[in-house]
Amino acid sequence: MMEEFALLDNHRMGSWDAFVKLHPAGCLYHTSGWRDVIKMAYDHEPLYFALQDASDQIIAGLPVFLVRSRLTGTRFSTLPCAQSCNPLVGMERHYQVLKQGILEYMAQAHINMWEMKTTEAFKFENDTTASPERYIDHLLRIDRPAGDLFSALDKSNIQRAIGRAHRCGLVLRLCDSREGVEPFIRLYSQMRREKGLLPQPGRFFKALWDILGQEKRIEILYAEYQGQPISAIVLLKYKDTVVYEYGATEPGYRRLSPSPFLLWEAILQASGEGYRFFDFGRTDISEQGLVQFKDRWGAQQLKLPYYEMPHSARVNSLRRNGRAKAIMAFAIRTLPASICNAAGSLLYRHLV
Repeated sequence: MMEEFALLDNHRMGSWDAFVKLHPAGCLYHTSGWRDVIKMAYDHEPLYFALQDASDQIIAGLPVFLVRSRLTGTRFSTLPCAQSCNPLVGMERHYQVLKQGILEYMAQAHINMWEMKTTEAFKFENDTTASPERYIDHLLRIDRPAGDLFSALDKSNIQRAIGRAHRCGLVLRLCDSREGVEPFIRLYSQMRREKGLLPQPGRFFKALWDILGQEKRIEILYAEYQGQPISAIVLLKYKDTVVYEYGATEPGYRRLSPSPFLLWEAILQASGEGYRFFDFGRTDISEQGLVQFKDRWGAQQLKLPYYEMPHSARVNSLRRNGRAKAIMAFAIRTLPASICNAAGSLLYRHLV
């Protein structure tokens, strides 16, 4: 059977979302909702490539975004702000046809590079020029009784931290409005600045709330102490999985263990709602403290191979390593918060 390579029009997004929902590897990042978030926040151009059968049914596909940047070059990204986005294929032949079609499109459009973020479950890419594995994921099975989940936690660290948070009187609060996103934006921008990282613009988180909130695929949880939000996490929900996507804590209150408190409450809530997995999100393997923290929840480590075709030193110098990163980190830590936030609003779109 011959497959037809196609670039899907906007009117096919309903069919695309139905295909994503049925495909075993389909996740929230594949959906048109994520497309709308990235388009609204960063104005990158979405392209949905697919293979169709003789009856125009989608049998394989992969979304990409065209990122045009004077700083990092013109490139394809699969996908901006996503931890992973596997090609939705059922066999290696479909992947090779899909990949070849995308590479030919790139050549005709003079696109320099394609970054594809996958999980270790995707086995069909054998590009030996792939970037070294820098990221891992942590996945926890949560379709178990709460007592079993708690028993699996590290006793001297996680269990003790949860108990400390309760003794200190932390209170859980759910965000219930667009205005309620603002405290998270403040906490997250502060955390990024402390680490020397460019903060994501607030419009990105508002787009998440506006678009994904319509289908109840996002939730923001706050830990409050004496009536004030001191920590927050952003959760994304799709199919059988809840993903811990973003989190931040007020530096002066970390001793109260608000982050373990929120994660435990999120796990209990997700398990009670019938979800099977809690995904702790992507971690850079150089952040060993964070890796160990997630290990202590009893979660399974999964590799996240990222491929760059071809390898781009220009993108790497600005986004990952080297002198440019060090200079940017120093500037972010020392400049006023208002200037850092303005810089994030202007520059972050070039780095996703």
